[in-house]
Amino acid sequence: MKLDGLSYEIEPGLLYGRPGPAKTLWNPEQLYSQGLRVVVSLVEGNDAERVADAGLLHYILPFEEKLSRPYATANPKLLELIRRFDGIVDTHLSREEPVLVHCNAGKDRTGILMAYYLIGKLGMKPKRAIKWLRKQKPDALTAKGYEDAVLALAPWMESIAAHTAG
Repeated sequence: MKLDGLSYEIEPGLLYGRPGPAKTLWNPEQLYSQGLRVVVSLVEGNDAERVADAGLLHYILPFEEKLSRPYATANPKLLELIRRFDGIVDTHLSREEPVLVHCNAGKDRTGILMAYYLIGKLGMKPKRAIKWLRKQKPDALTAKGYEDAVLALAPWMESIAAHTAG
């Protein structure tokens, strides 16, 4: 399923990343007509009413841009967000309901969730997941600390996915 020229595909036909409507315009009605069913917004105030009116299920999971060190212990809100995202993808992808994740630029906050999916759900090694993600979105995880956070959190990502799989 091709959504638009700004979306990038992580799981064919099921999981996408994209910049948000504050940065690049989007058409929720068109996304719905193309088969999208779920939007995960990592920023608040981005067309929530319009997304719902288009028939899309909308999760708003605010995620502040700054990450703190040490990444594995100083970011409890991020860890909780990844747990919530894990539940969302488990629920909707198992029903074959395509999911789009966005923040503002669709590269760092969105990228960390996409990296989680690649590492935790698909079993990719962290460096390979980052490289693969950057083939889809060349500027993914380029903000300060994001690549390092993925590498530091990878063992935790693997354990969360393993725990929720059973």
